[in-house]
Amino acid sequence: MHWTEVKVKRQAQPVYPPSAQAMHMEGSCTLRFVIDERGVPTSVTPAACPAPFQESAVAAGSQWRFYPMKVNGVAQPATFQLVIHFRLSE
Repeated sequence: MHWTEVKVKRQAQPVYPPSAQAMHMEGSCTLRFVIDERGVPTSVTPAACPAPFQESAVAAGSQWRFYPMKVNGVAQPATFQLVIHFRLSE
């Protein structure tokens, strides 16, 4: 499924890991989502993510909710990837 087909209903912000913040580290995490027919994540795993950000990214991604993916009007489970960015504020 292409990410442009994914509609986010509720997005939780990740907590910036203190260890990464102390090192002035920024990064991006690609997460692999599997959602059920209600749009609830049943699996969130890092596909590409620097180690200091993995736990926070997965915890936030697990709280996200999506509008169900539909095929011919019927809600279906879906698998896709999204990116979460960790940026230090100025």
